[in-house]
Amino acid sequence: MLTEVTFATINLVRLPGTIIFVLTLFLFFCLSSAAQSTKLRFSSGSPIASTPIKIADNLVIVEVAVNGRTGNFIFDTGAEGTVINTSFATQVGLKSEGTTVGTGSAGSATAGIIRSTSLRIAGVEATDVTVYSLAIDPFAAALGIKIDGVLGNDIIGQLVVEIDYAAAVLTLYDPPGYRPSKDADVVPMTIEDNQPFIAAAVSISGKRSLPAKLEIDTGSTGSLLLNSPFVRRHRLLTSLRRSIGTRTGGVGGTGTSTVGRIAGIRFGRTDVAEPIAQLYTGTKGDNASGEYDGILGGAIFRRFKMTVDMPGRRLFLEPNAHLTDPFETDMSGIDLVADGGALNIITADEVKPASVAAKAGIRGGDVIRSINGRPASVLGMQEVRRLFRTAGAYKVEIARGRRVFPVRLVLKRIL
Repeated sequence: MLTEVTFATINLVRLPGTIIFVLTLFLFFCLSSAAQSTKLRFSSGSPIASTPIKIADNLVIVEVAVNGRTGNFIFDTGAEGTVINTSFATQVGLKSEGTTVGTGSAGSATAGIIRSTSLRIAGVEATDVTVYSLAIDPFAAALGIKIDGVLGNDIIGQLVVEIDYAAAVLTLYDPPGYRPSKDADVVPMTIEDNQPFIAAAVSISGKRSLPAKLEIDTGSTGSLLLNSPFVRRHRLLTSLRRSIGTRTGGVGGTGTSTVGRIAGIRFGRTDVAEPIAQLYTGTKGDNASGEYDGILGGAIFRRFKMTVDMPGRRLFLEPNAHLTDPFETDMSGIDLVADGGALNIITADEVKPASVAAKAGIRGGDVIRSINGRPASVLGMQEVRRLFRTAGAYKVEIARGRRVFPVRLVLKRIL
């Protein structure tokens, strides 16, 4: 895959008037020696530890204690190492001992190196962890939740991890004592560069099924990203019935992508129908790699109780009630951000020209006050984003400076 070091990246895929955190929200590689030095211990004596989690745009957010202070960390099987937000590192008294440069999805970045760190996740203590400090404060505005770090495979890769998306519970197992459910679909995994991959079949138009090597990436909010060599080799752009050209921004710059709805994905015994996929067409960064074909993300995983067993090289999947939920993207044309100290001021950062929102008179900088009479500050970013991905008619109250006025949005699918 990649060599040397790769840092946390964020891909913002702009569809009409919105940012979708599709795929590779965080993709981080650290030096292999750092991952090997990390030691884990179940502090309670039990080989099992469970903790509640939050789900934000299909990302798993878990509380992690560092030097006695708790922060929100993204639980990311697509990250080879653990990242800590530079502002959070300062708050807990951690200092960098130098810097290192690596590549991300769209270029390169510099991160600080912090050695011999101790972390606590649920009932698991991790010691001798080398973490990498990177400024990730801007992600809070897009997610509507403060992010203090990214938990990577230097820790995750030593455990069996069960993510129950429906119940919002994360369970960590000591690998020798783990016993899988008899009802689970068992999908073999390979581990390369400390990252998990499975074999899948991707169908773009329904006429042909293409074998694909896909990374299991819980740090990705979308369903499927296909790398540019795979896209070119199979001439996939001509197979999409409807599509939208995008710019994908990440570490080191931007790349081009096309987003569209495909026929389906199959892995193990599971068929996922009509997901929305990002077809990368750029020439730089991880998404231009020919060493694997793409990434599966949280929009797929949230439909399961998913267990990742990297030591045993197995993925276990148990469908939940959301398996057949339709895949949707923003229908409004509004690029939303969360402002204010509490991240509860929902603002239109940009509005796509000719979109539903633009035709209704909404502009960049407008504040979403309420939707169908419910205050946006109470709904929160996740619910507002969900509503704008759902077809229907909405009465939206807008604040522009001192002026407050209503608009009516009638939303329907664009893909």
